[in-house]
Amino acid sequence: MATKRPSGRKPVDRSSSPKEAEDGSKKVSDLTVDELKELVKTYTYIAMDEALLDFFGDPDEGLEFTEEFVTKLAQSREEMKKGDRGLSAEEVRTELGL
Repeated sequence: MATKRPSGRKPVDRSSSPKEAEDGSKKVSDLTVDELKELVKTYTYIAMDEALLDFFGDPDEGLEFTEEFVTKLAQSREEMKKGDRGLSAEEVRTELGL
């Protein structure tokens, strides 16, 4: 089973846009300052992420999960479905001595 690199990208929330044309587009002048900031931030992040991937490549490309990892992940998901959430952040801090 090949790994997938998480993108970490948040989708742009278009649900709160003030005005939209029939084709779904909108004018920059119709955006709030916060919407414009989020749009610039999101697309800057995407452009930088793609540029870095183009330059360095994906370090995880071609790697596969071990059977042990797949088994532990499946067990963890089953435990979560049953309501077991594992250790709290405070328990982890205490266990690690932080």
